[in-house]
Amino acid sequence: VQNRKQPCSLSLALASALRPACVTFLSAVVVMKVLLLLVAVSAVALSSLVRPAAAQSCSFSANGHSYDFSSLTSGSANIAYEDQTKTYSYSLNVCGVVVTGPNLGFCSGEDAMMCQVYNADTSKTFSLGLWKAGADPVWSATSTGASMLLKNGDVCDINTQQVTRQLQINFNCKPGASKPVITGITNVGTPEECKSTVELDTEVACNGGNAPGQNGGLSGGWVFVIILLVVTPVYCVGGCIYNKKQRGLEGRDMIPHREFWQSIPGLVKDGCKFTVQKIKGMTGGGYQEV
Repeated sequence: VQNRKQPCSLSLALASALRPACVTFLSAVVVMKVLLLLVAVSAVALSSLVRPAAAQSCSFSANGHSYDFSSLTSGSANIAYEDQTKTYSYSLNVCGVVVTGPNLGFCSGEDAMMCQVYNADTSKTFSLGLWKAGADPVWSATSTGASMLLKNGDVCDINTQQVTRQLQINFNCKPGASKPVITGITNVGTPEECKSTVELDTEVACNGGNAPGQNGGLSGGWVFVIILLVVTPVYCVGGCIYNKKQRGLEGRDMIPHREFWQSIPGLVKDGCKFTVQKIKGMTGGGYQEV
């Protein structure tokens, strides 16, 4: 009977001895999971502050800059233009549908972002580009701002060839131009291409597609800084609480990874010495024994 009880006693003793280690290990795992969860939540929350480019969006990113021209969309008026020969009149609503008005004909109600009207016969209207779901614009950065291209306008009949109209809008930086102004329109009609290019001056194109005082989103650097500011206090406070509650440490010993942080000044000093020595060796600035 005594021989049978002895293994049980050893098992209980072993379990009692391992219990503190298991509790410490599990507590460390829990703390790490909490820290990782906080980092993930912070990243998701901060990413929501940066407006993503939607399927049909008036914004895009290029060369490290975010452009957003949605402030040019109007619910009450179009941007009007008439060519020098007074042959055609144009109405434009950037990233929107032209507002219903006289002589717009079939352009009204068919999701036209820009409408062309033949002045000699106003019943002849043409949609140069449509702004509707599924019509993704092609964005690109230019030396003067940005450019948007739509390839979904009405059909051109050129020499019995039917070509879909294309609309390109060049957003040109114009400081002080609080209201966008069309400065010129070029039309190209060939059997291969039917395209209208619009030159639009606006101050919105001067600083990454944001009007003065507007914020187009946080850069990657700011996202990193904010995450660092959120995670650092959690690491310090959580580490101190863990060391006190689970490990019974007091005072300076409560600082998480204290030995590592204390060694940093010495490591930096050694790194500087090593760098200086390497530079002296490359430039021949050191002394050599004879």
